[in-house]
Amino acid sequence: MQQIANVFKIKDLKRRIIFVLVALAVYRLGALIPIPGIKQTSVALKDFCLI
Repeated sequence: MQQIANVFKIKDLKRRIIFVLVALAVYRLGALIPIPGIKQTSVALKDFCLI
């Protein structure tokens, strides 16, 4: 647990980790936005899971 806490003490590493987490969040939110002209059933995003 201490090792994880030490990662966030390094400013550059913390900035990179936050960037990756924000990029993943934006990607996941973008996947939920419907695109005109494309059927949602054909995309099958409901089957995609990160777990």
